Amino acid sequence: MALQQAAKAPEHPSRLWIWDKVTFMDEQRRTWLPIILQFCGTEDILLEKVPNQE
Repeated sequence: MALQQAAKAPEHPSRLWIWDKVTFMDEQRRTWLPIILQFCGTEDILLEKVPNQE
């Protein structure tokens, strides 16, 4: 069953909700952490998915 759900779930989330101060959750209840990079005065934000511990 879990394999079927994983196959249907999109790799990238369509929206994120703030779950904690530095944690986001998507519509599939997967958690994401922001990574903030600064280079030559420009900031970029990357999101890293937290591995499922099941």
